Amino acid sequence: MRDTGPTRNRTGSYPWRVDHDYTTIVSITNAGSAPARFLVEIRYEGGPYSIRPKELKAGETAYFDLRKLRDEQTPDRTGRNLPRTLDRGQFYWGVVATPGGGQVIGRAEVVSRSARVVSSYSCPTCCPPTGPYGGFAPQAYGLSVSDFAPTGSNGEMLDCYGNVYWQNIYWYTLTTNDSAVATADSGTYDLYGEGVGSTYVVGHFWQIEWEFYESENGGACREWDYLPSDSAPVDVHPKITGSHTLWWFNGETVSGYATNITLSTSTIGNSYHWEAVTGGSKVSLTSDGSDSITLTSAGKSDSANDVGIQVTIDGQVSDQFNITVYAPNDLLQGTVTTTSDSTWGYATHLNYYIRDQFTTQLSSGVPVNEQWTTGIFDDYTGNNWRRGSPHGFTTVSIAAFSDLIQGEESNRTPTPIGPGTGTAVYHWGQDWYVGSTTPGSGRRVQSDTLQKYTAHAEHQNIVTPSP
Repeated sequence: MRDTGPTRNRTGSYPWRVDHDYTTIVSITNAGSAPARFLVEIRYEGGPYSIRPKELKAGETAYFDLRKLRDEQTPDRTGRNLPRTLDRGQFYWGVVATPGGGQVIGRAEVVSRSARVVSSYSCPTCCPPTGPYGGFAPQAYGLSVSDFAPTGSNGEMLDCYGNVYWQNIYWYTLTTNDSAVATADSGTYDLYGEGVGSTYVVGHFWQIEWEFYESENGGACREWDYLPSDSAPVDVHPKITGSHTLWWFNGETVSGYATNITLSTSTIGNSYHWEAVTGGSKVSLTSDGSDSITLTSAGKSDSANDVGIQVTIDGQVSDQFNITVYAPNDLLQGTVTTTSDSTWGYATHLNYYIRDQFTTQLSSGVPVNEQWTTGIFDDYTGNNWRRGSPHGFTTVSIAAFSDLIQGEESNRTPTPIGPGTGTAVYHWGQDWYVGSTTPGSGRRVQSDTLQKYTAHAEHQNIVTPSP
């Protein structure tokens, strides 16, 4: 504790107005030789509006334009805005967390050109706010090795009128009890994970109390400085690194799409155990017992990051490492065109885009195949049109393709007649798969009926996705 002796008030409260053409600008100046902090609260019916504490360097001035704060809807530290219709209130400020009080002064200037008014206020109140009283918030921290986590704090300030203000605490020192587990930065208030284990973060901060002595120099405030501390537990966990993305093509391996990935940890230990704590049916794990694990896709994710992996090293459990297993899921139909063909009468192109389960088009070319699911159903009695074999292919550069369906040679019955409506000839069931060029292999994305007419072809009764 330190008694700095009596000092003049380092706080102020001014009326302000911004109705008609009135403007009010408040200036707070640090006239001392060391940095000083202060808080601001704008009081009005329905308020208050609380500005986060600011630090002023020696000789620096902070300005507050009340009309600008209102009109620009600048949020305060709690996210509140000044009401757009607000035109007057009280501006309060006071020095906080500044040992010795600092030489901070304030002034408000109210101007109206139309009313030819220029008013200047420099009105002290009884004493600056007392406090802060508080500590870490939250009161416990967890992070991974090689990661960092910001600390938080909350402190209560009390002014001489009984008003309460909440502010962040400015740590004078910030350390940990075991630097092999975690370290702390007194400048940024961040924690850094150094090794697996548990420790405490300890912070010291200035707490200032004021007493008003009316008999001293016509009234003065006496300052009492304290340096209390607070602590909070810190747990540092093993860290997992690797890709957060897997692909599933129902057992097929596709170039450019990772169907297995390796996760690892740099934490050194004697025993390792890897586990899928969520979404275990969507992946398989191999090579447990070391500092790395291989994951192979076994199913698609129902939502992003729904596969969670953890590693336990000598009893210390890592944070959950989330993975999304993507899969081709449906076909989005594009344009459908039919043109004349000198050999087959017509050629119909049905264009499709291949999308994953989150409706995003796949990023590069993939193998695609079709498979017949039924025999032929005749619509035209006596027709002798032929059906080819299903086939596969690989899309070029992008995940899109065109199903080319042609008519028949002109000596067949009925005779193909070129682009138009035409007469139904025959139809059969068709499935589409992505991930392989072998018919019926990969991930099924669509089922439909392939219907051929004398003048065009169609995909009917489309079901997509079709798992």
